[in-house]
Amino acid sequence: MPTITLETLTCIRDGDLWGRAEPYMWNFYFGLGSPPIEDPAVAPGDNLKVATSDPLLYTPASGRHGNLGVTKVGRGQTINIPPPIGKMTIPLKDPKIGSTGGGPTSNWASIGVISMLLEQDWCSNSGVMAGYVAMRMLIESQLKHMINNKMDQPVGRPAFQPLDVQNALSPLMRSGKFPGQVMASVMGAQSLLQNIASFLRPDDVIGMQVFMWDMRQLTPPPAEIEFFGSYSQRGHWEVRGRVSNP
Repeated sequence: MPTITLETLTCIRDGDLWGRAEPYMWNFYFGLGSPPIEDPAVAPGDNLKVATSDPLLYTPASGRHGNLGVTKVGRGQTINIPPPIGKMTIPLKDPKIGSTGGGPTSNWASIGVISMLLEQDWCSNSGVMAGYVAMRMLIESQLKHMINNKMDQPVGRPAFQPLDVQNALSPLMRSGKFPGQVMASVMGAQSLLQNIASFLRPDDVIGMQVFMWDMRQLTPPPAEIEFFGSYSQRGHWEVRGRVSNP
């Protein structure tokens, strides 16, 4: 089974006006490889068929402030991302999308991680944890919508491309703030005084990245790919990691 590991995070420019940054991370690991669902009302050969069922979505237990194991990070500093936050094995049973009959189809399954880097300001930990749960629900909803509206792919191609996921999540990635539903969940879990503080200075979204691979890239095992990305909506940070099978 493939494993995704986010290994290091480097602060190039913190973008914080009040001293050194206090980053924390939300990671949402996913697999797109479960059996397909075909609507019996859709005529055979019609392009609008569901390529797979619900996404496999996995989240680390902690979305709290300080979950990177540091309280302050300055420009030029590199930190190691703790494995409980940065490492996840995705239990895909087959490198290709399954069929309703149990065997693989011709389309490759995919795995990935939606990674958000955030800056602690005046939201409370209870609010942040409620926001983490709300963000997971939003991502799951967007991925399900993507799946249910995906057209069939040519034989031998991945069932989903990174651009599919990026487009599905684009409503959640447009600003350096929490989406409205997430902020509502944050404030719903806080006291009045905490909400006033969060209104004045909410936690910031430093950036959001989608890393994704189809299993064609990781077959046959053993296989390993190093990857690199950046968060740059507020400041500039770089992340490095690897995906391996097994």
